Amino acid sequence: MPKPSIHVLLWSGTGDTYDLFTHGQLSLHFTRDDEEAWRVWLADQTSFSFQGQCGRLSLLKEPRARGESYWYAYHYTPQKSSKRYVGRTAAVTLARLEQIAQSFQPAPKQKTPRATPRDDRKAAASHRAQAEPVPGMPLLASRLRPPKLPPSIIERSRLLDLLDVGRRHQLTLLQAPAGFGKTTLVGQWVALRMADPHFPAVAWVSLEPEDTDPVQFWRYVLTACQSFQPDLGLTALAQLAGSQQPSLITLLTHWLNELENLPGEYLLILDDYHVINEPDIHTSLTFFIEHLPSSLHLIVISRSDPPLSLARWHARGGIQKIKALDLRFSPEETAVFLEQELTRPLSEQMVQRLTAHLEGWPVGLRLLLLTLQGHANPQEIERHLTDLAGHQNLLLDYFVNEVLISQPESVQRFLLQTSMLSRLTGSLCDEVLERQESETLLTAIERAGLFLTTLDMGRQWYRYHALFAEAMYAEARKQLGETVLRDVSLKASQWYEQRGFLSDAIEAALKAEAFEHAAGLIERFLLPQSWRNEYHTLRRWLARLPEELLRTHPNLSLVYAMALYFTSDRSASQTRQSMQRPLQIAEQGLEGTSNQNKRGAALVLRAHLSFFHGDFLHAFHLARLALTLLPKEDRQWRAPTLTLIALEEALSGQVIKARETALQARLLCEEVESLPATLMATLALAEASFGKGELHQAARYYSQVLVRGAERQDLVQLQLTRETGVKESFYERQALYGLAQLSYEWNDLDATSQYLQKAEELGRSPAEEVHLLAGGILLLARLCYARGETQQALEALAECEALVHSRQFLREVRACQARIELALGNLSPVEHWSVTYMQQNDDLPFIRREEEALLFIRFQLAKGNDVLHLLAPWKATAEAQGRGRSLLEILLLEALAYFKQKDISRATLTLKEALALAQPEDYQRLFLDEGEAMENLLKTALSSIRETALVAYGRKLLLAFGRPRRQEEPHSAQNSLVELLSPQELRVLRLLVQRRSNPEIARELVVSLNTIKTQIRSIYRKLGVNTRQEACDIAHQYRLL
Repeated sequence: MPKPSIHVLLWSGTGDTYDLFTHGQLSLHFTRDDEEAWRVWLADQTSFSFQGQCGRLSLLKEPRARGESYWYAYHYTPQKSSKRYVGRTAAVTLARLEQIAQSFQPAPKQKTPRATPRDDRKAAASHRAQAEPVPGMPLLASRLRPPKLPPSIIERSRLLDLLDVGRRHQLTLLQAPAGFGKTTLVGQWVALRMADPHFPAVAWVSLEPEDTDPVQFWRYVLTACQSFQPDLGLTALAQLAGSQQPSLITLLTHWLNELENLPGEYLLILDDYHVINEPDIHTSLTFFIEHLPSSLHLIVISRSDPPLSLARWHARGGIQKIKALDLRFSPEETAVFLEQELTRPLSEQMVQRLTAHLEGWPVGLRLLLLTLQGHANPQEIERHLTDLAGHQNLLLDYFVNEVLISQPESVQRFLLQTSMLSRLTGSLCDEVLERQESETLLTAIERAGLFLTTLDMGRQWYRYHALFAEAMYAEARKQLGETVLRDVSLKASQWYEQRGFLSDAIEAALKAEAFEHAAGLIERFLLPQSWRNEYHTLRRWLARLPEELLRTHPNLSLVYAMALYFTSDRSASQTRQSMQRPLQIAEQGLEGTSNQNKRGAALVLRAHLSFFHGDFLHAFHLARLALTLLPKEDRQWRAPTLTLIALEEALSGQVIKARETALQARLLCEEVESLPATLMATLALAEASFGKGELHQAARYYSQVLVRGAERQDLVQLQLTRETGVKESFYERQALYGLAQLSYEWNDLDATSQYLQKAEELGRSPAEEVHLLAGGILLLARLCYARGETQQALEALAECEALVHSRQFLREVRACQARIELALGNLSPVEHWSVTYMQQNDDLPFIRREEEALLFIRFQLAKGNDVLHLLAPWKATAEAQGRGRSLLEILLLEALAYFKQKDISRATLTLKEALALAQPEDYQRLFLDEGEAMENLLKTALSSIRETALVAYGRKLLLAFGRPRRQEEPHSAQNSLVELLSPQELRVLRLLVQRRSNPEIARELVVSLNTIKTQIRSIYRKLGVNTRQEACDIAHQYRLL
């Protein structure tokens, strides 16, 4: 084969033009009437490929003596290559090229043999490496090879050339609606090109809706690519088959490294990618494509544009796209196809009419051929085409009226009688239809192209195309009646059941309306004491059972409520309403029985439902009631119950006890593999750590929530994926809100904004009413205020206030409004809030009531009232419960109260205590949000504090206030900080500012590396910083060097 040319000139049936592709991108159009433009371009070229109406050529300008050059045309076939003289550049016209291409074609009497890739596929299959089996569910080998090509097929050379051109890019995407021949085209291309020994090894994956599970998806891809090398990806496959799957990105990174080391070139084809709707698969495939080795080319076949950053790849020339416009049959291709299939040719006018009506839709032509069977003369065909042109019935009607009716009566009856079967095999059909030789008939139907697909290599199992089955079933109800269909379905259910195919048996029993039988099968299908049940499937099945039957099977009614919970938006009011009835039925059926664990399970579901609707106190009450019913050995239901108890303890201020309960709960949750409860327990641990004042520990727990969800995609699919395919993001959002709150406390406002933005991108408004640490809208308002965007903060809160439904959350929104107004010095709206505060009951969790109480105390302090006696009980409780953060906030208010009373000594002592408590965790916003009064107190008190670390920390806080300094202040601060550092530490700081590394500093000062590390830690501690950059900023700010 020749080396691919940079320029490819392709004839286009649209407008009789020639399209020039340079490096795979369309660059120019030429027509035979505009030879001047063609000559201008050709004058600067030395080679190009030509694909015209009459054939394919490679053109090369070859130099000769005396500096002259002449064009020669080369034509290649698998058997030989031929060369022909064309002439000087002036002689190379488009018409001349077509003539030469035609001259290379075989004699007219010789019919061009059809493409028969069967032998090529068998040869390729014989060389496919047989990899060592990996544990896990078996994969269908038939999906790891190209589908069988139709018996009637034409060679579409212009499209085959586009696929050739696409190999120069990372990705080729074939995107068009169903029936445009995408799979057939790629299959034909592979079959034809496999004759070339230099063509890459091919891995093919035919995707199905079941592959929306990321683990299943990548198992198929990895297994398919073992055709490149038998042991390729064995480690990754073993990890996917294990119970603890690693991060997909980590797994793919190792596998990409394996691919990088493979010699040669390779081709991976993903067919029917449109069935994939899992964002994690899109994300991981994007990563895979971004890091493809140069030796691997990917072809994606899809009905829609997949979300794979196509615009970016277009911009950098990394993608070749073939769309419906390219795949449409041209009039010439339509004529060739019909001439090949029909015994009597159609007139040119009839072909044009047909092409205009079908708009080049390839499968429409194939469907048409089925309907033309039995129309013997051109007049009948003309009449049929006229009816078709004006007919816009639904596709289902088309299947029935044009495909089914044209079949023999025996085939029609078989299609109708078996249309309700999810999977078909010969013995099943013999059993339910009381006939023989169904296997032979299935083979004939599959060969006839009647929308029957084989599911295995042995051609034992089949299924109908979904639309075709739907059409046949609708027609079967009309012709055969519901009684006959129910009888067939019941027999099928029994057949499936006897062979252990419970899922198929349940589907058939439901179609037979044998609901009691179906209920019994579903109970057998359930995994006892497990959270690994297929809740999406169970929801679909149980929704079809009559309510009267659920009353006699309360356990199934409970499972139905569980399935609704796991597959719905937990905080949506519709979810709460839809769960009420099955829960009531379950509770009524279990009442008075000894099955206390099931009664407790119903209470646990109600508790979690109440939690997700913001009714925390009721949720906690139900959880404690459930614990009295659940036996200690019932780990499945005690685990999620304890997570709510841990949250209750954290929100009631019992942070030490909450931490113990949450640790116990998380251990249980991981044992029973309840991912939502595991994440909830981890959030409870973060909440307890935050309450204790351990900010960095809280950050670690929040990060664990994000990582854990990403690691267990198998459980995400079962327990955190809604019926719509959208993942439940509540836990991830809460973790992001928590990280945003911590970033805010550390005064990293940019990070706060980024975390809030990520949380909002997950699909819900930051104004959602269910939250643990801080609702997004509340933190967003505080962030706006901290950035000086006061009006935006108040507007956001006002908008939220108008939309809030929960009375508890409304109180929090109004408290946040009052806090901002108080900081602005607007006491009137705060006065209004305080009147409401005094009249409210104590239906909020303790921590929320403490927040309101401290806001009320701030208001009294702003009015000049004595507040120390109001702070005392809150301080005592915080100390007794070990709540470091609350104690710190109370100490700051206490210090400000003393400062307001001009008691500088007590104010300084209290502030010193607060600084000692805050400094290890680097609290900042608790100080900064108290405003100018706190800044003045810090300035006054620091001169009396002697501890170097506290002085440095106080200076850091003063810097964070960001207010203009007096001229003498930098000098004063400089003297204070210089006194803190030893001469050796000053020398080390000077080298840090010069961006010297630790080993370089050690060599410069002639000391060990460990000594330098110790001195740097001492510098950080004295300056109150955590990084080199912060130390350099302090040095520059106060001119220490």
